[in-house]
Amino acid sequence: MLQRKLLNGVEILSVNVNKVKKVLKQISSKIKKEHPEVVKIILFGSFAKNNFTPYSDIDIAIIVKETFKNFVLRQDDFIDYFKKLNFDVNVVVYTLDEIKKLKKENNMFVKDILRGIQL
Repeated sequence: MLQRKLLNGVEILSVNVNKVKKVLKQISSKIKKEHPEVVKIILFGSFAKNNFTPYSDIDIAIIVKETFKNFVLRQDDFIDYFKKLNFDVNVVVYTLDEIKKLKKENNMFVKDILRGIQL
C-alpha cells in the first residue's frame, strides 16, 4: 500500500490508493459481520477526496444504530481492525440520531463525512 523507492539517494514514497481502498472494504465487511449495530462505514477526508500524501492519516466514520458508550471510548471497539494498515487511522463513531441532529445543525464535519465514500 505504501511503497518506498530510492532514486539518486532520495526516498520516494507513493501510495497505492486502490489497494488501500480494497483493504478498507475488506475490513469494513468484517466489522459489519461482527458488529450488527453498524449501519454504515464511511471513508472521508483526504483519502476520499484523493488529495492525500504518503503522510496522511485515514479518516473513518462508523455509524451505529445506538450506543451508550462515551463518544471518546466508542472507537475502542473498532480501532484494532485497522492495525494492519501502514497508516495512522482516525476512527469516529456516531449514532444515527447524532448524525441526523448534526446534519440538521449544518455541522461541517458531519457534512464532510457524509460526502465520503461508503465502504
